Amino acid sequence: MVPDPDLQLQTVIKALRESVLPAIPPGEKVAHEQLHLAMATLGILRGHLPMTRRFLRGLSRDAIDLAEALSRLTASQALSGPRTALEAALADPALENQEIEAARSQLMESICALLESIEPDLAAQARRIVLEASALPIERQRAWFIGSGFESAPGNIRPIATLLEA
Repeated sequence: MVPDPDLQLQTVIKALRESVLPAIPPGEKVAHEQLHLAMATLGILRGHLPMTRRFLRGLSRDAIDLAEALSRLTASQALSGPRTALEAALADPALENQEIEAARSQLMESICALLESIEPDLAAQARRIVLEASALPIERQRAWFIGSGFESAPGNIRPIATLLEA
């Protein structure tokens, strides 16, 4: 087996297209459809593989920015530990993507807990902060999955490479 993930994905897609697809009887429309979806998904994965780390790091920076804004609003230290842990994860070049994602998920869980306990007089401001902070991560995720074909207005979404630089 070749250790290059891109070559592995190319090989799997080719095997599905050239060996598996012709073996499916023509009347099996659902099987054909599912195989095409699987091949398309693998193609998207192959295209995103080089950008995955930047994508996760971008989402992580977005979470840190949101945590900082909410901490300023609430004067709470509840997000300090998870935010520091994510910053440390981003600073460690040896950490794998799933470890960075675990730290980001922990910070997002802490953000949710803070929002659930927020004082009523700060709720409207917190809502505005969350909405403003969500725009870029949502656009990044829409661009990331645009190849799936489910985006209603793909022309309105900036390219993922551009969004990863933002």
